[in-house]
Amino acid sequence: MGTVLIVDDDAQLRNSFEKLLTQEGHTVRAVPTGESGLDCVRSAPPDLVIMDVRLPGMDGLQTFQAMHELD
Repeated sequence: MGTVLIVDDDAQLRNSFEKLLTQEGHTVRAVPTGESGLDCVRSAPPDLVIMDVRLPGMDGLQTFQAMHELD
């Protein structure tokens, strides 16, 4: 299975996704901000990113663009 990065400021939603995907055999990393998501991508690029558009600080679209520029 693959590695999934979840970027969402809603802790309950993050935990739900993490639990579901872990049960399916995926390795999951879950973070609350775009900046921390970007750090995760820099350190160990995931196979899939699930990201909220509305995030505190760097929003989801800005984070997506920054992640895209890394690859």
